[in-house]
Amino acid sequence: VSQSRYEEFKGPAPTLPFLKVSVVPGPSRRISYGRTNRRVVDGLINIKIVTESGNGQKQGASISNELDSVLEDKVLSSNYRLGLSYVQTLGPDPEDATKTLTLYSIPYTYFGD
Repeated sequence: VSQSRYEEFKGPAPTLPFLKVSVVPGPSRRISYGRTNRRVVDGLINIKIVTESGNGQKQGASISNELDSVLEDKVLSSNYRLGLSYVQTLGPDPEDATKTLTLYSIPYTYFGD
C-alpha cells in the first residue's frame, strides 16, 4: 500500500477488495415545518471501492450493487435520508496498477434541530 495514498490508514495493509469512505458535507440551510424551524444539510457520501486489477468492472459493479441494497433511497434514522447512487469506474490506481478503483457516490440529506 502506497504511504502517500493511504497514509491515514492505521494498521496492517488491507486485503482486496476494500472500501474507503469519505463524507463531503454541503451547505446548510433552515427550513420551516409548521411551527418548527429545522436545519438541513445536503452532502455526498463517497465510497472508493478498491479491487484487484484484471477483473474489469465486474467486481466493482458487484460491490456497488451490494451497497445499493443497503443504502440507496433509504432512511438511516429519523434525521438522515439517502438518495439514488451513481457509480464511476476510475480504472487502474495511478499509484498501484495491481488495483482498480471504482467510485460509488450517494447523496444524503440531514434534517437536524
